[in-house]
Amino acid sequence: MRIGIIGGGNVGTALGELFTTAGHDVVVGVRDMSRPRSQRTVPLLEAVSAEVVVLAVPFGVLPALLDGPVRDALAGTIVVDVTNPVQADWSPVALGEHRSAAQEIARL
Repeated sequence: MRIGIIGGGNVGTALGELFTTAGHDVVVGVRDMSRPRSQRTVPLLEAVSAEVVVLAVPFGVLPALLDGPVRDALAGTIVVDVTNPVQADWSPVALGEHRSAAQEIARL
């Protein structure tokens, strides 16, 4: 299976290695293609064309990421969210008692 991971940080890299070991074709979509990485990196829009796409970016990045062409390219795709609703200092994002991070991502 072709899996696209959005985000080349610690979580995205670890998941990419696990998926590759399991025999999947993995690409990692990143904004900055000039930074060297240990896995096969591609532009974001190429990664979202995979059969399954994993969101492995900071939660606060999602509104900008899921606005426009990336959101449109994800239509009909299986999306796995591994983000955590925390801020840069690891404090929780205030979602209120009637919203979850998954609901917020689905809304986006």
